[in-house]
Amino acid sequence: MAQSLKCQIVVAVSAMTADYVEITPKDLCQVCDVAAAHDVRIALEFPGTAAEIRNLATAWKVVRESQNENLGLVIDTFHFLLGGSRMEDMKGIPAEKIFLVHVSDAMDVSDRKLRTHHDYRTFPGDGIIDYDPLLQELAEKDYQGAFSLEIWNQKLLESDAREVAGKGFESLKNLMRRTKYHEKR
Repeated sequence: MAQSLKCQIVVAVSAMTADYVEITPKDLCQVCDVAAAHDVRIALEFPGTAAEIRNLATAWKVVRESQNENLGLVIDTFHFLLGGSRMEDMKGIPAEKIFLVHVSDAMDVSDRKLRTHHDYRTFPGDGIIDYDPLLQELAEKDYQGAFSLEIWNQKLLESDAREVAGKGFESLKNLMRRTKYHEKR
């Protein structure tokens, strides 16, 4: 299906609860083999509230151990914060293994609220996330992949889609302009 849609990347999300069998490097190899036959890459996302694979260090370990060319990572700024990922975890990851960067900000609310509702995401620059270290690291790695705006927020679903898209575009553009990432590119 991804190939017919000319979609080059499919995002695989790790299990959110321990009730499900957690994804393993072997499982991912099977998925990657199917995807490779259709020129599709698999990007592993690590939700900060997932049962096991909830931070960058753990996700990178799974990707690295799978030893699959078409398997990489999704770096989600919201989940990077929520899962306790650290900038040091980015150091050993080659740019070509980062397939996608999801960008959203986190409102200044309790950690408990951030973990239980998606509705506390907001536009980049409107919240508490410091993007500069991450974008600087991506620039130093010469990351050439895509950035996508991913803001799950019920209030935005009730808003005018054109206004939300326009504000989203402007917030991403402003984020890139005011960070060192823009200077490096």
